[in-house]
Amino acid sequence: MGDWIPRSFRGSFYLLFAAIRSIYLALYLLVIGFGCDVIIADQITFHLPLLKLCSKNGILFYCHFPDKFLAPKREGFLRRGLYRGALDWAEEKCLALGAEVIVVNSRFTQLKFKEAFESIKLVPRILYPGVKLLKEEEQRIETKIKFKTLLSLNRFERKKDLHLAIEAFKLSDSNGVKLILAGGYDSRVLENREHLKELQDLCDELGLKHQTLFRNDYSKVGDIDLNGTEITFLPSISQETKTILLQNSLGLIYTPSNEHFGIVPIEAMSQGLPVIAMNSGGPKETVTDGVVGYLCEPDAEDLAQFINKLLFQGKVEMGEAGKKRVNSLFSLKVFGNQLNNLLLQMDKTKKSQ
Repeated sequence: MGDWIPRSFRGSFYLLFAAIRSIYLALYLLVIGFGCDVIIADQITFHLPLLKLCSKNGILFYCHFPDKFLAPKREGFLRRGLYRGALDWAEEKCLALGAEVIVVNSRFTQLKFKEAFESIKLVPRILYPGVKLLKEEEQRIETKIKFKTLLSLNRFERKKDLHLAIEAFKLSDSNGVKLILAGGYDSRVLENREHLKELQDLCDELGLKHQTLFRNDYSKVGDIDLNGTEITFLPSISQETKTILLQNSLGLIYTPSNEHFGIVPIEAMSQGLPVIAMNSGGPKETVTDGVVGYLCEPDAEDLAQFINKLLFQGKVEMGEAGKKRVNSLFSLKVFGNQLNNLLLQMDKTKKSQ
């Protein structure tokens, strides 16, 4: 609903228009007489007080990360002070008025939530996102990669610090091992195009032979020729390619710092893949250092030492430990059970009032 409402004005005011679109949706639901037991919402809070009128038991809001900490910093009183200040105030008030239950995706986000919304005394509960665990016979895709590979899986954005993976790979004792950097890429997004070029230039500066293959450049990832290259960029991969890479790699190198939660390490662990992640944010809660992988500082030399450690020790024990950890804490089943319990509690609370 509301696709006729623009998403921005000349590349600015995204949050304002997101607020307008969300309020329009809530008004539409009220006009048509929509009603339900409970509404689960995330990301946008501006329409929550209106949505609350459509729900018998209220609203459960899932905060992935406070928007005020995600928004780019703008200069000037109008942009940074008046405009952003007004929206931040409205976001906090609408959340306080609209949500009966608030959940966050990690302890890290829980701390940031308290910092962002000081007037909200309700302590958000932690509800870790989950990944679907397949049965053993369903899990294995019969495609092999002919070389030993390390995998970096992330969107091609500067904040993901992908350069660290390349610099650390150069410093490591990784003779005969290839590094694949794969993940989300949209040619319409300027930063995606610019950052891929920056990473390619970095390979040239470091003397690393590289290739870039888009989805239409290969039929199966197992057929990609890695001979003569050290770094392979795979922008915009399919889900099947992602699964094959996770199943065939020696380890995952996860470079973002202060990631709110980070679903990629969980996906890797579910496939029995050890993870090297930064010692900050969500990965501090998901990656048990020395058990399912390693936590390191956002420094190429430190990361290179852990790459050497992983290549030397192998992945079998850590891989099995990772699978067990995901199964007990981060599976879709665990997530569903916890979410269901929260909804039942909301129902019970409403009936007792």
